[in-house]
Amino acid sequence: MLLLRRGSSLIPVQPNFRASAMTEIAFVPASGILTDAIPSVDSLERISEVHLAPVADGPVQSETESRLLDQLREEIDAAMGLISAGEVLVVENQPAIDWPKTRETRTEVLEPLGNRFHFSWQVDPPLRLGRYRITP
Repeated sequence: MLLLRRGSSLIPVQPNFRASAMTEIAFVPASGILTDAIPSVDSLERISEVHLAPVADGPVQSETESRLLDQLREEIDAAMGLISAGEVLVVENQPAIDWPKTRETRTEVLEPLGNRFHFSWQVDPPLRLGRYRITP
């Protein structure tokens, strides 16, 4: 289960990554999860932390950013696959403090028929996921 802190409570979320949005890296409340299954902040014991900072390069700006967000989603799915029963992942980044954003770097490429750009995208700061054990 992937959780996000909202004040002193936790809510189950799912990624909502869109290259065309103002905030490309976002999470929306997950549906179909019983509120009884959501642990309290006090019942969590921190095990480890994962930093996710994918990078994508390419000649087309929008395709490259979309590929970056796809890579981030794949890395989250991989991290979710590593948690055991009785464990959860919590998004550690805080809005307005260190929320991850997509950043672009353009490099001019000289060609015989004209100049072109090469785009590099990265997530900065990295998305931090805390791995927690639910304690009784």
